[in-house]
Amino acid sequence: MTETTQGRLIDPVESTLVSPGSGVVEGLLARTTSVRDGAATVALATGTGWSLVHAVTTSWGPFLRERALQHELSHFGPFLDPGVVLALLWVAAVAVGLAGRWGIARGWLAVSLLLCLVLPVTGRDGFDLGWDGPTSTTLGFVGACAIVAMVGTPRSPRLVVGGTVAVAVLTAAVAVAHGLGQTARGWFWSGPLQAATLLLLMLAALLAAVVLARRRRATAAAVVVVSLVPWAAVYAVDVLAASQDPASPLPTALLAATLPLAALLTPRPAP
Repeated sequence: MTETTQGRLIDPVESTLVSPGSGVVEGLLARTTSVRDGAATVALATGTGWSLVHAVTTSWGPFLRERALQHELSHFGPFLDPGVVLALLWVAAVAVGLAGRWGIARGWLAVSLLLCLVLPVTGRDGFDLGWDGPTSTTLGFVGACAIVAMVGTPRSPRLVVGGTVAVAVLTAAVAVAHGLGQTARGWFWSGPLQAATLLLLMLAALLAAVVLARRRRATAAAVVVVSLVPWAAVYAVDVLAASQDPASPLPTALLAATLPLAALLTPRPAP
């Protein structure tokens, strides 16, 4: 009877000692998983929608001025560069993912990432196989999107499809506003989304993350921050390319100062 009584007394004590710690760990793991899945959803939609528009406006470029001349200088079959292959890989990843085969989808994204690493040595600065492009900035952006998309599992097919359509429509609108006849290689990064514009957009996104965190939506805030990785990579390349400009450290410093500010304003959990 004593052992039974002791057992009944000890069990609640053990559960009291163990449950809070395990609950915190489980909560952190659940939140981390939610952040990864959310960021993967954003990255998958961004990479697919953006690469599709880029493939049409730049790699195929039916509306480009003097396209025939450009095709003589850079050609990948009937296209101007292998950007169309990247777009097809992303579409394949979305298609099999929506069918519930996210493991296979990650495989297609891994192939896309590998292609982003290999293509630079096949162009004019490498083996010169006949094409010049996509640009290293484009490949870095798409590759970064692939990395973020592979770290999680999108949970909402509706968000994947809706996000892809939204990114594609927005990117197409930017291309039309820029002029479809002027969407040759590198147009997106040297025109509509130069370093200064990209910096402002990232700061706005970080501000949105701070607002979400203040409203106790830490997971959504973290998703926003992680989703900025591909854009931050492009910005870093732009800043390094312009490092000879004395003013270039200023935007970098502003961006760096925003991160601790966001951490400072993020509400602490109640003790």
